[in-house]
Amino acid sequence: MDPELEKYRELFSLDARDQLEAIRDLVPKWEADPGNIELVKNLHRAFHSLKGLSATMGFSDIFALSQKMVVLFDKMRTGLTKKMDVNKILKPEDFGGEGKIAAGSPSLVSQVADLSRQSLEELEKLVRKHSDENPPQSLK
Repeated sequence: MDPELEKYRELFSLDARDQLEAIRDLVPKWEADPGNIELVKNLHRAFHSLKGLSATMGFSDIFALSQKMVVLFDKMRTGLTKKMDVNKILKPEDFGGEGKIAAGSPSLVSQVADLSRQSLEELEKLVRKHSDENPPQSLK
């Protein structure tokens, strides 16, 4: 592998791990306090950073999954800025028509948190996959 590309792969691995750790830390805090706009902003920022890192490296699978979460947390951030009820911000169509989310249901926050945790697990697998060649020490 090109040494320059390997250097960037290692930087990606380290930066991506930082973002994944932030997301893992933030999701339960946000679930406990879904109206906290700072937590939503921080989740949006972490997913957005991961999206940018993956786009730079050409990792389209990580980019696509990160983009989905960026859109969800951006809608929540916008809604909370407008003082909307967190349970009325997202609609089932925001989730690709999968019907996983019942808009307005009391469990909307838990459902989004579950989706975030599932996405996080998938993102962690993808980061490991793309970091397999000579992974940085922190990923071993």
